[in-house]
Amino acid sequence: MHFDRKTYITGINIYETYNPGAIVRILAFDESASNSSHQWFVVWEIKGGCPPVTEQSARIFSPLIKPPPFPTRVICIEFNSSNVAYYTELDAVELVGKCDVNVDDISLAQCIEGLNIDSDYEKEMLLTPQDSSSFDNGCFDLLPGEVIFNILSYLPLNDICKLAQVSTLFYRHCYNPLLPQHQHLNLQPYWFILTKSSLDGFVTKCKRIRSLRLSWCGAHNDMLNSQSLLQIVQVPTLCRLDLSCCALTDELFKSLIPLCQNLTELDVSSTLKYLSCSSLQVIAILSKLVRLNLYNTAVDTTCAMSIVQMCQRLQHLNLGACFYIHDYNQVIDKASSNCPSIKSLDLWRAKSLTSTGINYLAQRSKHLLALDLGWCSNIDSQDGCLIELLKCCNALRKLYLTANRSISEKELMAIAKHCPDLEQLDLLGNSSVTLAGVQRVLGCCRNMVFLDLSFCGKITDEHIYHLSMQYPKCSIKNSHTQ
Repeated sequence: MHFDRKTYITGINIYETYNPGAIVRILAFDESASNSSHQWFVVWEIKGGCPPVTEQSARIFSPLIKPPPFPTRVICIEFNSSNVAYYTELDAVELVGKCDVNVDDISLAQCIEGLNIDSDYEKEMLLTPQDSSSFDNGCFDLLPGEVIFNILSYLPLNDICKLAQVSTLFYRHCYNPLLPQHQHLNLQPYWFILTKSSLDGFVTKCKRIRSLRLSWCGAHNDMLNSQSLLQIVQVPTLCRLDLSCCALTDELFKSLIPLCQNLTELDVSSTLKYLSCSSLQVIAILSKLVRLNLYNTAVDTTCAMSIVQMCQRLQHLNLGACFYIHDYNQVIDKASSNCPSIKSLDLWRAKSLTSTGINYLAQRSKHLLALDLGWCSNIDSQDGCLIELLKCCNALRKLYLTANRSISEKELMAIAKHCPDLEQLDLLGNSSVTLAGVQRVLGCCRNMVFLDLSFCGKITDEHIYHLSMQYPKCSIKNSHTQ
């Protein structure tokens, strides 16, 4: 979040209006920091990253923070929604403090605190063999290696890095490439302190790496322009690469992808401001891809068609919010023809998608289990395209029809009749949905665990209450209808 003026922060007030309690970390950005690993300062966080269950009513959240010793205009808030009933909404974030003050105005204690900021995170990530010294390991020498390995497998990555500095014994075990933390390397939680050198310590640890998650990394430094990253991704066992919200350059991406020929899963979502359409074209060489997330990227119609033409093993495809795809019908035509095993398809905000594209899916993608047609404003269900889709794709488990104003009782009856295994249904914003139709769906779809009826004008709070009592296994949402 960007603010107009720099502020010496002494407090933060976060106005949580819907499903509060998901915030796990707050950071402040130091524009003047010379060391890129010190640019982000943690002002507050929940240890372990899992927030406690909170009363689900609007509140002003004012955590007791550690004031940063510098003025800032940029704040980062991280969420973990595992303990809240639905998505979280914020109304505003207020910074409390002083603007444009002189250094003399800052308390001496605060200045001293700033000068003694511990850089443990950086030391953990920069671990090298010289950091370990040899000495007697005591009773640990008597423990079987399998027992130590099993214990280490439960530790978070940063604790593994700390433990490696204890002794040569632990150093050897912590550098074991078979540890699950190294086979499935998740660097997202450390995005704010990673540097180029940070990746160097993982090259020897990741000789058996299977998945690499770099989400959010590189936005405030050039850590991704590293030879170590290229060494890690070319390990032949790597099959999953997550680059969502990653600040990649076109040149780096074009160098990176050809090294990952065994990838089966690739996520480049939310890289619209980093990667051009021409660089995304290289994805087409990954013929083994099974899962591909292109949400909110610069991919256009031609590029998307080229990718689905070459990646014929695709089973899970996300093309949501790809605003440069001007003809989704063409893309769906190509995808349904070349990817016969497609199981999940996300077309959120595919504004050019019409009943033509829906008919392609009905005819060729009969194995669909999950389909998101939310905010596809040009789909007119009155011509029967959705009913035909439901007849042909009767194995659906998840169906999102968010804000499709043409949904009527006929579509609800078709859902009840043809999709008995449906587990999740989103009807948010459909004003024609009635109580009778909803009851018919819930009565026939006995596996339903999630139903969103928010902004359905004909569904009242009283209806929601009685439906929840009648179907206790289904989480029925009805937000902001007053």
